[in-house]
Amino acid sequence: MWSLIQQGTLRFSEIRGACPPISDRILSLELKELAEWGFIVRKQYPVMPPKTEYTLSELGETLRPVMAAMATWGLAHRDSLNAKVTVLSLSLLSLSLLRSLFCLSN
Repeated sequence: MWSLIQQGTLRFSEIRGACPPISDRILSLELKELAEWGFIVRKQYPVMPPKTEYTLSELGETLRPVMAAMATWGLAHRDSLNAKVTVLSLSLLSLSLLRSLFCLSN
């Protein structure tokens, strides 16, 4: 989600490149879940090869200041955080949202 906030509409491969190592299958599931929650809009085009674009929804746009604050906090505390921690237990809406937050470095 962070890459969508920073760059706007992106294709699957662009999002994958902006995130930590993740399988295509898992990223696809995570993006579909974010779409189901209403945070992003997933647009598929009827072309070959398949083309899918992702963009923030109106609801997703409301998370922009929250994500920016979390990014600022993360950058300020990066050195003190254990490098092996991949997900913080912050009781956010879903694990998908948390994983999206770790795309901050790109």
